[in-house]
Parts: sequence; C-alpha cells; structure tokens
Amino acid sequence: MPWELEIKVLDVGQGDSTVIVAREMGLPPGMPTRSRTMLVDGGRSFYASLIHDALINVNLPLNHIVCTHYDADHVGGLQALLLADDMSNVAWALGSAGVANLGPAGLSRPEVVAAVTAAVDSAARGNTGLTAGVANTAAANARNNTAATDGIAAAVDEGVYWAELPATPYPALVASQAIRRKVAEAAGLAAGLGVSLGEAVVLIQSRIRRAVFDGLRNRVYMTHGRFFTANRYNNVHIIDLGDVGAPGVQTSPNSWTGAITGNITLTNGARTASVARTRTSIPVLCSEVLWNSGPNAILAPAGAPRVYVVARSGRDWAGGANWLQTTNAAYGNDCSIGLLIRFGDFAYCTLGDMATVGEDPLMAAIMANPVPVAVGVPVPIPPRVAAFKVSHHGSMNSTSQNFLTLANATTALISSGSHDQYEHPDNALIGRLNNQANMPYYFMTNCKFQTNYVAASLGLNQLATVGNKGLVAGDNADDNTAPGRHRGDIRLRINTATASGPGRQYTLTYWEDDLGVPADRTVTMPF
Repeated sequence: MPWELEIKVLDVGQGDSTVIVAREMGLPPGMPTRSRTMLVDGGRSFYASLIHDALINVNLPLNHIVCTHYDADHVGGLQALLLADDMSNVAWALGSAGVANLGPAGLSRPEVVAAVTAAVDSAARGNTGLTAGVANTAAANARNNTAATDGIAAAVDEGVYWAELPATPYPALVASQAIRRKVAEAAGLAAGLGVSLGEAVVLIQSRIRRAVFDGLRNRVYMTHGRFFTANRYNNVHIIDLGDVGAPGVQTSPNSWTGAITGNITLTNGARTASVARTRTSIPVLCSEVLWNSGPNAILAPAGAPRVYVVARSGRDWAGGANWLQTTNAAYGNDCSIGLLIRFGDFAYCTLGDMATVGEDPLMAAIMANPVPVAVGVPVPIPPRVAAFKVSHHGSMNSTSQNFLTLANATTALISSGSHDQYEHPDNALIGRLNNQANMPYYFMTNCKFQTNYVAASLGLNQLATVGNKGLVAGDNADDNTAPGRHRGDIRLRINTATASGPGRQYTLTYWEDDLGVPADRTVTMPF
C-alpha cells in the first residue's frame, strides 16, 4: 500500500512546532486507515489554539506529542493545548449531566431550570460516570419540588439545594461551591431559555454544553488554554524528558506533568480531568516512535515512514549501540530530543534547540551508520539528509559548516520570528545556507530582521531578486496571530513513488506574497 509523508513546520513566531503525518494512500472508501500523526513542540502558550486548528485540518487523530525540551517557546503551546483539552473534558462531563436530565417534553421552564441546575451541580461535585445516578436523582428531586409557577431564581435555588444535599465520597470536579453554583445556574438558565423559545432538543443540548464551557473557561489559570477541543487529545501519547528541574523556565516540568495527567487549576482549587494519556520519558536511543511507542505500539508497516529518536538528555546516537554524552546539564537546549525521519531514501532531521556540540557528531553518525532496529534489518544509511529543520530557530550556535557538509541537504526549514534579543535567523548561518551549492532554496516561517542574503528581509521581491535562495513563507506580518493573515507554514510532502529511486523528489508548499496574485506556491526539490 502506498504512503505519503507530510512534515508541516508551523508559523509560531519565535517558537517551534512541527506536525508529522504518515498517511496511508489508495484505500477503498470506508476502509480504516493505519495513518499516524505526531506533534513536535507547540511554540509559546498563546499559539495553542492555532496548533489545535492545524491538527483539525490534518483530519486524523493525534497519536503522539513530542516535547523536545522545556523552554517556554517549545513546551508552552503543548501545555496550553493539554489544559484546554482537560478543561473541555470537565466541561463535557458536566454538560452531559445536564443534557441527560432535560426531562420529558412539556415540562415548564422552571422545572427544566431546576433539574439541569441540579444535575450539573451534582456532577461538578464528582457524580459522573459510575455515580451519575446520584446526579440524576438530584435532578429528579429538584424537578419534582419545583412548580410551573415558581420563579426562575427559586428554581435555581431548588436545583442547588438537592445537588448539594447528599454527601459524596468522590473528589469534586469543581472544588469551589460558589463556582459550581455559577456554572450549574448558567447551564440551567440556558436550558430554560431554549425551552421558552420552543427550540429543538439538540439545540437546547448545545446551549447547555456551551454554557458549562463558558462558565469554566475563564476560571482556568492559563489564559491561552481556554478553548474547546472536544477531548481530541484525551488519549494522546506524550514523549518527553521526564521530570527534571528547570529554574528560570517559564513553564516548569511540574505544571507540564500536571497538564498531562489532567490536573487543571480552577479558581479555588486544582481538579483532575478524566484522561487516558500515556507518557514515555527519556525514550530509548534509536527506538522507532511513530509506530512502535505508546499504548498502540506496533512495528512500522512495510514501506511506511518511520521516526527514530537519535538524541535525548544530552546523549547522541553514535552508531550501532554506541552513544556520546554531549552535555552533563540536567536540562536546556543541548538536552533536546532529536528525531530522524526515514521514508525510503528520504531522510529528515529535527533536533529541537540543539547546538553544534551535539549536532555535528550526530550528523556524522547518521551519515556513516545504519540505524539499528529491534526486529529486522537495520535502516540503511541515507544518500543524504535531504531536508532538515534548522536547530534553535537559526541560532549562531547551530548548523555549522561541518553539519551542512555532512548532511548535504537540498533544503533547510527555519522556524523563526520576532525576538529583539536574538534576531533569528542569524546572519552568518544564513550565509552558510546561501553558500551551499546543492541547496537551491531554504525556507523561513518568518524573517523579521535584515540579513545580507534574504531578499524579503530587505524589503525586496524575493521571487524577482536574482540569485535569491532564501524564501520567506506567508505575509511576514508583525502581528503573528492576527485573524485572516497568511501564515508562514511550510509543508513538505513526499510519497512512496518519489521517496526512492532515480526520480526521487519532494515538494515544499508555502504561501507566497510576492506573486502577482499572492497564493500557495509549490517548489519541487529533487534529492
């Protein structure tokens, strides 16, 4: 069965985020796919909703999240994404309790308000799942003790009374009684409004869930995690560096761990969402992780793209069963998880924020040694590392001339944005890319600082400038999160037919602002 590999470097400003998709092609309609999806890093926290949008567009479940290291411009967006999913999980559970207790047709508005309020309040006390019957009983009692002539405020009070009356041994989903009441009241009033308007049941159910979500969203401590995910990431597998300390990092591993396990901090207390995520910390060097990791681990299907861990925690794969300790630090850029993607003859590297001390020996190992595997023959040495994501956003400390010579890549992708302190990508690095004879183009999500080589950074038309190799994707706008802007995402695609053999090639697609009519532009890259 043919396969397609898509690697999408997302425009997340000065941060980093990549989506990797191995998609099975040519399947008959209705046949289940074996496709796999992996998210590598998520930029800063305020990019979380944009990452979510990108994953929705993939239209496949997300199998793995890789956090290469714990700098805020890599882990922040991942943490906010998981917290949004945790909050969505709690909101869905509470809203479902209200939906289940709308009652039969013909109930008065006060009766519906009382019942839904009671059900949501009781569920917020922890009565969901196996104890959902407690919430249902509270709703029935509230409904039966409310008259059609009662006021709406009295109906709310009745609902709260019956929800809070019985003791429960289970931990509350919402610890604060005051917050429980506000969220339950909002759900009850939403249901009552739908009844008074004569709406269809499905619309009233939607009102209830929206009211619960809106009541909770502003009480989650991380502002950028306040969006609805529909529990899309409830079962995702996390690959990271474990619970190491990281002084001075904005997002600490402790809060990262809490987001993984479903701990969300609401006003007046932290509560745990019902999640089924698994976690692999400090993965084994040379392990294949797109297929053979997590709860649904299998050996990679024949011919499918694979992803190997070639560096983590300051250790580089050095060929065979050997490894090289490149740093003794407990955390930081040089501890980044490094990934090698193989698909036929095609090879691609993404190494987090790793510096030359780790990059150079690692690339030497990749270009001189087959990758050992647990079962079957080792993965052969690639003809070249055809493309790679430049480490550390194009820092002066990464992507040396030695690295470039060893890789012999035909293109490089740079995730960079506006950061006055560092001004990525570095001018000297851009010069090295520009001087690579076998590299027709290199691509940037943004280039906000003038360089001697990138035409767009000098205000020139990058397509019309003779000899220009540096292509900036998107509109390079200052406001990186503005609605409707043409973002600088860069999409690399390759399939089974073009991944091996004499006609091997891949394509790179990006939004080109310097065309006569700005639009997507695709460049074909033989390798």
